[in-house]
Amino acid sequence: MSFLNHSSRLRPVEALIPSCVILRDGVDRSDVIRIVGEADLGFASQLKETLESVGAAGRPMVLDLSACRYFDSTIISALLWAVKQFGQRFALVIPDDSPLLRILRICELEDALPIEQSILRAARRVQRPA
Repeated sequence: MSFLNHSSRLRPVEALIPSCVILRDGVDRSDVIRIVGEADLGFASQLKETLESVGAAGRPMVLDLSACRYFDSTIISALLWAVKQFGQRFALVIPDDSPLLRILRICELEDALPIEQSILRAARRVQRPA
């Protein structure tokens, strides 16, 4: 494991880098993609590539942001792209108490994105589009 020496303490580098974990057949025959940590410009292209790869199968897709603590405008752009690209086969999980939801509300984008409170609700949403 790699470590940084900061103020005489050792911290895992991995804790500072966002990770994207793909869980196949996660809930209700939907692919679940989970982002953990902070996502910004350095992560946006990886996120978009992951969404393209998973979306190419044509299955419903849920992006779980419940463990994501921060994202920037490049991630918001990728989310808007995904809504346009995948339509009703794509939904987000962002809990009410998430700072991400506050960012989306400030940007007046909450209604432009298919946001649910839980993975189960998001999976049901993409299985039965409105």
